[in-house]
Amino acid sequence: RQLVWLDSLPDVARYHERRHSILQLAIKVEKILLHPSVGLIEPTTHDNLITNFSLVQPRGLPHQRLGSNDCGVWVAKWMIECAYNNAYENVTVVTATRMKLALFICQSANNVSVNELVSKAAKHWDVQHKKRKALVKV
Repeated sequence: RQLVWLDSLPDVARYHERRHSILQLAIKVEKILLHPSVGLIEPTTHDNLITNFSLVQPRGLPHQRLGSNDCGVWVAKWMIECAYNNAYENVTVVTATRMKLALFICQSANNVSVNELVSKAAKHWDVQHKKRKALVKV
């Protein structure tokens, strides 16, 4: 059992602070899961306790550009793709990733602006396509 630490912007100076925060979060999640009203973990089954999991930080993770704030986008993309490909090092974030994620989040059935959103996104990508096409003269 492993608790996987995905950090696309590692910072040596804040390593211990981040590690401590992750462990604190794991303890809080475990407390919730142990609560009788949730009943997902039996306190007698120590193998299922999150605090007994080893904290693993995969090597070879792609790094986000400084100031891009892509960490959440990267994790969301990995969560979508992990069923097909669980290799962390293959997850990359580009402009299209952000647009797909925004559309994925915004295309909820209860979003009254979904049609306008999709229309504007399509127009934006048409403009982008024309700009790229103009760069390459055949």
